Amino acid sequence: MPSKNCPVCGRLFVRGKESPFSFFRRTYCSDDCSRNRPSALLSPKTRYRTTTKDGKHKGKHRAIMEQVIGRELSTLEYVHHKDGNPLNNAPDNLEVMTPKDHSVHHNQKYAVTKQCAVCGIWFVPHKTKRKRQQTCGSRECWSELMSRRIPGKTSLKDRISIRRRRLGGELLEAIAKDYGITISTVSAIAKGYRSYRRLGDGKR
Repeated sequence: MPSKNCPVCGRLFVRGKESPFSFFRRTYCSDDCSRNRPSALLSPKTRYRTTTKDGKHKGKHRAIMEQVIGRELSTLEYVHHKDGNPLNNAPDNLEVMTPKDHSVHHNQKYAVTKQCAVCGIWFVPHKTKRKRQQTCGSRECWSELMSRRIPGKTSLKDRISIRRRRLGGELLEAIAKDYGITISTVSAIAKGYRSYRRLGDGKR
């Protein structure tokens, strides 16, 4: 009678009532050995180790965490691997997280809080501006940051003075000569073009 050795338990098993073709395709002696085969210990989708409890399949990391905390986990509790290795199910490597915290940890690209590039205080940027926002949102910090980016000889204080002198009626040539800049630069500062638009003096 045809027989085979089970690759999991090593037991010799023979063909029963099944057809010769079914026995030819059969590899394991029982359903238990089939479930405990090496390839079955990893979920085909998530690649997490799996186990069976009360006839139901579940992630081994969840089963271990349930033993640690002494209760069953709800569907709104995720088990996170601290070292990022889904195969390391040591109890000290696991922690329970909410779905939101777990998603933020794995999917959020930019930090929720940032430090102002000017005054140094920590702030929470808008969720759509986490990458590009560099200041805390105050006009003074924004103007100072812009002054650092603007090439040229004028400081923020000089540009505020230029605007006020121009509003007072002074000629472009005289202002340009005093500050050593071109007439077009004086005009751009006075009219608030481009990066000169906000100077921190409340005028635009």
